[in-house]
Amino acid sequence: MPHHRVEEVTAARLSLDLASPPLEQLALLEMLDDEANVRRHHRTTIAASRDALAGALATALPDWELTPGRGGLSLWCRLPEARSTDLAVQAEQEGLHLASGPAFAADGGLEHWLRLPHTQPPAVMTEAVRRLARAWAALPAATGRRHGTEVRRAPVVA
Repeated sequence: MPHHRVEEVTAARLSLDLASPPLEQLALLEMLDDEANVRRHHRTTIAASRDALAGALATALPDWELTPGRGGLSLWCRLPEARSTDLAVQAEQEGLHLASGPAFAADGGLEHWLRLPHTQPPAVMTEAVRRLARAWAALPAATGRRHGTEVRRAPVVA
């Protein structure tokens, strides 16, 4: 490339490039050189979050049944009552955004089930369960219906 065109090409690249910035690309290359340690750290972090979630649920909501995953980033909980949609609506009052079981069923089934991701640090997961327990305790007053129609949640694709 002619030297007098370098500045023009650089300016065009900066205004049009949608790729990752070079610094982040170089950092990723460093991480990939140490891939085994990065994977080990990521797995340890995920396991700690999962264990914090499971432990907090066992303490705060002992009548819920957990289905331990063999991988992935979420736990499935079987609720003692078929009210996961009601719970997801009530949990919003506690600042939680949950996907009820029917969001994962083609015909609206799975009302007994709630999917809980464990992607946040353990302290955040523990606080989330405290809020979830408050939402669950508040449910007897909630009916899951508004003006005679069932609350419908948008489907989640994950």
